[in-house]
Amino acid sequence: MRLKSMLALTAIGVLGALSLPPAASAEGWDIDPQKGQFPLQFTINGGALIWTTSSFSIQCNSVTGVGQYETATTGKLRLTIHGCQISGSSCTTPGQPAGTITTPEMGFHNIFLEPGKTKPGILITANEGIFASFGCSAFTGFSGNGVISELSSSQCGKAGNTATTFYESSAPGVQKWTQIETEGTKYDLSVNLFGGSKQTLAFDGSTTFTFAENAEFTC
Repeated sequence: MRLKSMLALTAIGVLGALSLPPAASAEGWDIDPQKGQFPLQFTINGGALIWTTSSFSIQCNSVTGVGQYETATTGKLRLTIHGCQISGSSCTTPGQPAGTITTPEMGFHNIFLEPGKTKPGILITANEGIFASFGCSAFTGFSGNGVISELSSSQCGKAGNTATTFYESSAPGVQKWTQIETEGTKYDLSVNLFGGSKQTLAFDGSTTFTFAENAEFTC
């Protein structure tokens, strides 16, 4: 029997960029707008996005969004994920078309994924503990403290008006990147199943940021 419920993807312990460790704030890669002023506005577009656990997956057709850099390393964004379903059942945020999931405004921070600061990435956390709320079968909720994507390193040292990030799993339900420079706090997500069990959740997909003006990536 399937349970139709409101889901909440929560970020526990990390509520936006202000709660990141001071070292992370000081050592993230920089984005520098051509005009030298913030905020730097952007839109987000991406193709298929898949959320996996060790036993099932939620598949979405595409993702869009808007946001802005407020400093050279931090900002806020909102995402809209389209065509989401599991086993033919749509996953939907209240008030949205079937299969559409929306997020509240979330904080993000530029980070490095490996020691030596040679591989840039982005950490997204949730303000006030909520990542996304939606109705879907078989779940009672999501929980976690953040999700990390990898920035295309080919953009480092160059200027342009787009940037591509990649979400990748190392195995079903296991995110490839879970730490800043492979140490300290681990960032991951879990899905809470009907009956009280829990499985780790991972994301696979890519998104492209399109900025309102050219910017230089220093990483």
